[in-house]
This record gives sequence, structure tokens and C-alpha cells, in this order.
Amino acid sequence: MIPLLFAREILETAIGLGILEEYNGGVLIYRVASDIDPEDFPEGWYIDDKDTVVFSIANEEEAILELKPALVEKGYQFSERQKFWENFLDTKAPILRIPATYEQRVC
Repeated sequence: MIPLLFAREILETAIGLGILEEYNGGVLIYRVASDIDPEDFPEGWYIDDKDTVVFSIANEEEAILELKPALVEKGYQFSERQKFWENFLDTKAPILRIPATYEQRVC
């Protein structure tokens, strides 16, 4: 699993390099026929919403296995960008300690 921000970068880079094609605000994705309902979901090209594709890239290892070689071949520095996002998202904000005073009330 990779961060969603990195997955978004991968998608936009793949579109920019011509690896994936944007169409009507979505992304053209080739899918195999559904195992459950092949008549309603046959093999072929589908237009998926960009957010759906980003989620798939972030959560499905197969998506990275398909895209990474094509991205690297076109000059995208995949490993360096992956390290960047890991370091960027690994930074921790300082713990803020706000002084507090407490009053004990007697009823």
C-alpha cells in the first residue's frame, strides 16, 4: 500500500507521459471479464473515475507492478519519489504542550 498523494502523482504522471489516457474526466482502464457476472461486465475498456484509479493504485499491488516499469522506462524516478513520499509523510509534528490551570470547585 502506498500513500494516496503518491498514487495521485503516479496517475497524473502516467497520464502526462501517455501511459494512461484521460477521457471525459476519467481514465481509460482495460478490465478482464468479471468472474461473477461476465455478461454484465465483459472484458474491455472502461472509463474509471480518477479517484477510483488513485485508490486502486494505492491499494492494489498489481497496479504498481503494471505501472512502475512503464514509468521508469519513460524516465520517472520511481524509487526517489517513493522515498520522498515516505519521508514527507513520516515527519512528525511537535507535541504542543499548552499550560493548563485547574480550579477545584467545592459544591
